[in-house]
Amino acid sequence: MQSPVSRAFSVLSSKIHPQLPLTPRESQQLLALLTTSFRQHLDREHPGYVPDDAGCEVHRQHYQVKDTIAKRSVSEPTSSHITASKHLESILTNPLFAIQPRRRRSGISNSSDMHKLLKDPLQWFLEQVADGSADITKALLCMEALERTPLTSKTSLATGTSVSAKPGLQIVEWLRASGLDRSKPFLTDYKFVTKLARLLTMEHEESLLWDWFLRRPADRMKETGMSVGQVRTFRSRLLRAMVKSKLDHGGGLEAAFSTFFRALSVRKIPDISDIRKGVFGSGMFLMKYLVSHPNAHISPEAFNRFLHTTDEWAFGREKLVRALLWLHHPSGPSVSPGLDFLKHYKEPLSNSNIRVLLVQLSLGVARQLLIEERFEEGRQILDFAKENFPEEVGSQPPQHSQASTALEPSQDELENMQLLDSLRLE
Repeated sequence: MQSPVSRAFSVLSSKIHPQLPLTPRESQQLLALLTTSFRQHLDREHPGYVPDDAGCEVHRQHYQVKDTIAKRSVSEPTSSHITASKHLESILTNPLFAIQPRRRRSGISNSSDMHKLLKDPLQWFLEQVADGSADITKALLCMEALERTPLTSKTSLATGTSVSAKPGLQIVEWLRASGLDRSKPFLTDYKFVTKLARLLTMEHEESLLWDWFLRRPADRMKETGMSVGQVRTFRSRLLRAMVKSKLDHGGGLEAAFSTFFRALSVRKIPDISDIRKGVFGSGMFLMKYLVSHPNAHISPEAFNRFLHTTDEWAFGREKLVRALLWLHHPSGPSVSPGLDFLKHYKEPLSNSNIRVLLVQLSLGVARQLLIEERFEEGRQILDFAKENFPEEVGSQPPQHSQASTALEPSQDELENMQLLDSLRLE
């Protein structure tokens, strides 16, 4: 009678026995992925272990990483039998063995593969993982195809009741098993990170995103060879993707603000430097959302908290941001900060982003002054707008080609000109 360990080895042998010959490149990829998986399991079982090979600096760093998913008590009894059984189990459940390898075809251009991708994107991707041909591009194709799945599939995906219903989680497991989550292609592909953040948010697996956000910049630089600026850009884009995913798929505006506030609190953690540069993009995204959605539902408490954090992330634009926010306060809008800001504004107007915000502030302040029947101050603000932003407020035709100047004015320009007319004194 076979022992449990012997039976496990039999199952393992049947799973990893190659049904089709692999090329030398495929064999090397499979060996590298298995080696990474084996080392990760040893790290979980023996967190203090460091390889003897002093030359393998990358592997030495790997063994110093804490496993945030499977923690084991120090007092838990261990044995070689338990350790071997758990290791075999981890191999058998590895994404590499989820699907039996198949012979490589011509890739996505093959009509059969295209049909399978459109019919069952996750199954198609797992087959790519199994034969060692998966990469960031194919994972992105899988996620894009998942976005076009029927509504019923999306509904079951959002519930996240099982691992099989969580393609985002399975993609993360592949990223970790292959080591790609610590590679330059992963950190520089914003589209991939954005779609993965959306999936993980829908699956209630945001903790995986926070693991990436909180990783020390020095470690990222050492792993990828990227500059500190590139690492900060990744963190900034990741947080923006997390905030937008929360807004669209994970609880709405209040949940998006909670994510932003949590990121701000990270500045108190040692070794997480320059966190303000990582939250600037998300702060501006939320501010612009509030300005463009004046009827968005948000509690005054959350709005006030956001208003009073501008000094922590706005980088020299605090007064402008606060003026815009006060103009759109949900319980007590005020025109005074914006009016004061515009009357004393002396900085250059060449920055396109600043120009857009100044136009929004000028027209918003002018409208509020009209409501309050403060016509003289309203004329002063509109004189400022006409002088500095003639094209944007519709007081001067755009300086384009002759054909473009003959076009009808846009709806925004018509509204702005009506505003100018309404503020003219009789």
